[in-house]
Amino acid sequence: MSAERAVEWSESDLGSRIDELVRILRAAERELQDLTGGQLDAVVGTADGALLLRSAQQRLRESEARQRELASTQVAIFDALPAHIALLDRAGVIVAVNEAWRCFGAANGLAGETFAVAESYLAVCDRAEGEGAGEAHSVSTGIRGVLAGSLPQFALEYPCHGPAEQRWFRLTVTPLDRSRPGGAVVMHVDITARRLAEEEIRRNQKLLKMASRLSRLGGWSYDVQEPRLTLSEELRSLLGVGEGELTVGQSIDQFVVPEQHEEIRHAFEDCVQHGRPYDVDLHMRTSEGREIWTRVIGEAERDAAGRIVRVQGAVQDVSEQLQAREAVRLSEERFRLLANATHDAIWDWGVAAARLWWNDGFVELLGYPQERAETITRRWTDLVHPDDRRRVVGDIVEAFDGDADHWSHECRLRRPDAEYVYVLHRGYAIRDDRGRLIRIVGGMTDLTERHKASERLAEQAALLDAANEAILVKDLDRRIVYWNKGAERIYGWTAEEAI
Repeated sequence: MSAERAVEWSESDLGSRIDELVRILRAAERELQDLTGGQLDAVVGTADGALLLRSAQQRLRESEARQRELASTQVAIFDALPAHIALLDRAGVIVAVNEAWRCFGAANGLAGETFAVAESYLAVCDRAEGEGAGEAHSVSTGIRGVLAGSLPQFALEYPCHGPAEQRWFRLTVTPLDRSRPGGAVVMHVDITARRLAEEEIRRNQKLLKMASRLSRLGGWSYDVQEPRLTLSEELRSLLGVGEGELTVGQSIDQFVVPEQHEEIRHAFEDCVQHGRPYDVDLHMRTSEGREIWTRVIGEAERDAAGRIVRVQGAVQDVSEQLQAREAVRLSEERFRLLANATHDAIWDWGVAAARLWWNDGFVELLGYPQERAETITRRWTDLVHPDDRRRVVGDIVEAFDGDADHWSHECRLRRPDAEYVYVLHRGYAIRDDRGRLIRIVGGMTDLTERHKASERLAEQAALLDAANEAILVKDLDRRIVYWNKGAERIYGWTAEEAI
């Protein structure tokens, strides 16, 4: 219908004609769909081109909407990934990067206007110089291998430290389509937390080995199901066993002296069967025949079902500790025997532990009943005569604050009957390598009889001096040992001149 013909028609006629043609088209479309079983999308004429049917148009619009939604979802997922990702074409040129890539570039001054899109990843790696250049060249080789299809995947871990922090990344290159050579995905994953954890584990393992060597401690593990015994390097060294010298099924009880075989076997089997841990002291003999004393512990390990699958534990060489403990025991025993063999009051004050020990001589010296001895000895300075107390306490304080290693003085101590006994009080300070006082050992010797004898001699001397006669005393060598006042008056020589 020509334009001139359309103008001649009225508006209502034109509308009716259009409606009629639309009905004809829809009827024709339905008939074509019926004839083709719904498989027809368009009608192609010889001169007028293709006519796209309405249902096909609708499907096309829905498909385009789904494709746009899928693309938007894929971009959102791409940007949500924490790894730094770049998509390369088959020539190694970057065609797209994700948000993590852009953020890392912006934060580290590597952004540029396009965040490296349209740049050749291969060229950047090939141009690398200086520190890290070798790794960059390895990456370039790996990418080329993946793009060519000769490598199924390439991976490399590398450091990327900043001025204020240490960082490590893992780079992986995977093909976009494994069925044919094409583009590739380059992904950088931050593995700093893992590497720092690994470094911490290595440091701890090194410290653990040092501690094991220092404490002569080694570990062991017994696999119940195989069975198999595994010894740590420290324990193999302790027992004198090489890497592969223990056969399957053997255990460490082969190093235990026969007298304790039954004890360790019972403890081990009880742990394997019932899960009871054990802690025993064992006398062992190494493969070289050296005898050692050890402390052995073991405990069961269960799987998720509660079954015992492994027994593991540790062996510590305590020979030196036992020898030192025995030496201390013998020394303490000798000290106690000597303390009990004397009539002196012996005391031992452990400064750090604030522990004071007295022997039975304290009770004998002062006459306090045994049941009051402990209370009395804790406050023994209260027994010191008031005239002597400041001097006695001062000597002890000087030992604490100064560097004196001993003191000796005479003092008086009160007995339960309020009488005082004279004692010679001696103390010896024991210090550590830093000069700190750790112990004081002392003793008290009864001087009461000596003081009484001195007093009697003084009384007798006073009586002799009061005599008018000259009195002198000679020893067996005829030397004058006494010259009284009467001799001084008669002979004219003083006692100092005559003796």
